[in-house]
Amino acid sequence: MDDISCIHDTVEDEYSFYEHIDKYLEYEGSYNPDRNYNIYNEICASIGLNLYINFHCLIEEIIKTTSTLNNTSDMAYINYWINYELYKINANIYPISLHRNMKITDSINDTLRELDGKLACIKREELINMKELFDLYRNCIHIINATTGHVVNEEFLKHEIKQCVDKHQKIEENCPKNMAPFCKALSAFKEKYDKID
Repeated sequence: MDDISCIHDTVEDEYSFYEHIDKYLEYEGSYNPDRNYNIYNEICASIGLNLYINFHCLIEEIIKTTSTLNNTSDMAYINYWINYELYKINANIYPISLHRNMKITDSINDTLRELDGKLACIKREELINMKELFDLYRNCIHIINATTGHVVNEEFLKHEIKQCVDKHQKIEENCPKNMAPFCKALSAFKEKYDKID
């Protein structure tokens, strides 16, 4: 995705899902290989079957826990997720266009209509920062989970902690002054995990 037509400005709501990051980490890989997704083969051929299935699975998982897609944090996560997935595959389409295509090819899907006006393009630089913060949260939560187990591999734990600290310092040093929402989210991360010590 090229940023030329990515005119969406950063708003603090884009970072709201980090407050509930534990919940969203559980959605990673919500694709269930035991489930029959043949109904999407024809519908999704033009969009990309894996992307569509994973997107649909993510939305289903979120709806299971909240029964709606109106939650600001949920929408921020869905928007981040679709932007990052499109970025990863270097897609030549923006979330709004993808959403429009999905609604055209899967016109009976009411869930897709719930996303009307809720998806937006996130600028590449902002998206990369969001991904780094997401990974930082994931690593720290992984460390916390590893230390609460019965058997703790100290060498593994030291390595993970060092990686987490190094990554945080790198991000913090490069926290640009003009990226207030990102820096606030990073500060919230630090406060949250300082309380654990």
